[in-house]
Formats: sequence, C-alpha cells, structure tokens
Amino acid sequence: MSANDEFYSSEATRRLPSPGTGQSEPPPPVRTDRIDPSTDFGEDEDFVETRWHGGLDLGLLILRIAVGGAMLLKGLYKFGMFGGPGLESVADMLARKYDFTNETTLAWVLAVTEVGAGGALILGLFTPLAAAAILSITSCVVYLDRAVGYFPETIGANQGPGYAYPLLIGAGALALLFTGPGRASGDAGFSWRKRPVGWGVFGILLAAAAVLVVVLVFR
Repeated sequence: MSANDEFYSSEATRRLPSPGTGQSEPPPPVRTDRIDPSTDFGEDEDFVETRWHGGLDLGLLILRIAVGGAMLLKGLYKFGMFGGPGLESVADMLARKYDFTNETTLAWVLAVTEVGAGGALILGLFTPLAAAAILSITSCVVYLDRAVGYFPETIGANQGPGYAYPLLIGAGALALLFTGPGRASGDAGFSWRKRPVGWGVFGILLAAAAVLVVVLVFR
C-alpha cells in the first residue's frame, strides 16, 4: 500500500473522497440526544417538549395549590365552614358595602365559583377557565376597593382590607393563564398546556367580560 493510499484509508480521513472517485462515505447520523434543550428550534412540538423539566412542573404545581387553595378556602368560608359568616351575611355585605343588588344570587355565584375554580386549579383541570374565573373575582375586588388603596386603611373601629391580597392572587392566576398548568396536572394531555398563549388571551377577555357583567348588571 502506498503512502497516498494509506492516507486516504485512515480513520481520520475516511470520509474524504479518494482522488479520481468524487465519492465519499456518508456522514454518521446526528446525535439528537446531545442537543441542548434550551436551543430555539421554532415551534416544533418535539423540541418544545424538551424545554420542560421537573423543577418547572413542581413550581407550577406549587403555584396552582397556593392560588387555587386560597380561593377554595375563601369559598368554603363563605358557606360557613371554618367559622365563616354564611351566605346570608355575605349577601348583606355585598349590598351594604358595595351597593350590589340581587345580592343573594350574587353571593351564591361568588361562593360556588371560588370553590369550583379553586378546586379545578389545584387539580389542573380546565385551567384556562379556572384561572379566568379567579382573575375575574380578584379583578372585581381590586376595582371595588381601589378607593381604600393597596394597604389596609383604618377608619374608626373599622378597617378597610385594601387590595394587596386579591391583587397577588389575581397575578398568580394571570401567570397560570400564560404558563399553563404544567405536566403534573389533569390538563397534561390537552392543547392549552403546550400552547397556552392563545388560551391566556381568551381567559383575559373572559375575565374582563365577567367583571363588566357583575359591575354593570348587579349594581
């Protein structure tokens, strides 16, 4: 074997074309398992899937439990559990403090929505609808308590609650509208988990419509 033949048959140059042949061995297949998951490959679903990891799913689960649990407990409290006032007292508060009409119906709708949306968000079921319902409730409270301000306000023996707490819960619901519930959820197989942006916009519009109905129709 000549030195020239030995060069072109070596392992380092085995894919180079031999003189006069114009042909070379095909390159080895690409190792896709070594691709950086953070690399942007557009909207290909397989590559989008690799961007998720266990820490992100755990964080979204914690956020869902915190936001959904807060609303679930508030709804049960309105029904009289945990020493709550009961629906009659809630209805009286809605009429006296916020000048709502048909307050009994509104008290029922509010309590049922808080329990249903809170429980659904904890389980990660119908997340866009559950988060939109929570966002509508908290947005309405922020609007009604805007005169009190962000911090509680003490007037004589009474204290206005301020809107810090509902604003924080609403921000969590708004975030979940655009992140989706994560893989540790009942919605794991639905499109809004992987493509939540459109559903997030829909949820904001739905929440805004609900606030308008409550403020304009029941007052």
